[in-house]
Amino acid sequence: MLAPTLVIADPNPWVRHELALHIRPRLGAESVHEARSPSEVLAQVADPRCRMLVIDPCMPTLGQTDGVPLLRRICCLRRDLHILVLARQPQHLLRDKAFPRQIAHVCRKNISAAWLYRFIDRALTQSEAA
Repeated sequence: MLAPTLVIADPNPWVRHELALHIRPRLGAESVHEARSPSEVLAQVADPRCRMLVIDPCMPTLGQTDGVPLLRRICCLRRDLHILVLARQPQHLLRDKAFPRQIAHVCRKNISAAWLYRFIDRALTQSEAA
């Protein structure tokens, strides 16, 4: 069985690089993938090996001003996906009635590496149990 993967989705290459730098020692280089656009995110999460997604909610699809429609689409496609949303204003995002309730983890962009590891470990444990 192939190893589960994590996708880091952010339009900013520096953010993707910094997050991947912290995650790769924990999961391995081949288990961490990056996506810089909504189409890349959708292609990556379509892979059944993808178990976790770390995403910036400011990745709008064509004709949208934010990434909430993309998040809703991802949630419809993959109910088993563990999603961590990193937002500048998480409370504002959580008050949005359109925000998918399937997403249990919304944090500020300045997340600690220790918390990120806990998210990954919890997601891996739950996917192994399934």
